[in-house]
Amino acid sequence: MRKRSVNTKERKGGVALIISVGILALLAMIATSFAINMQLEYKAAVNQLNYTKATVLAEAGIEKVMADIRYKAKTSAYSEVITTFPDDY
Repeated sequence: MRKRSVNTKERKGGVALIISVGILALLAMIATSFAINMQLEYKAAVNQLNYTKATVLAEAGIEKVMADIRYKAKTSAYSEVITTFPDDY
């Protein structure tokens, strides 16, 4: 029986291929997790922006009503102020 001679360059090439495929798979996993994390961060930023807009809008509405009440109280008699705003207001 003859022994087969193994070329060391061929063996190293096979190992290098396996290592490079492993590194590429690791980089793909890192890139995927980064992309998912960026999507989540973007959604969180949009939610924060919408929350801030809603809060500012609500506060502006309250301030507007308070200003209307103050103006009406300054410029009208007490009986007119009471009849202007309904009971369920």
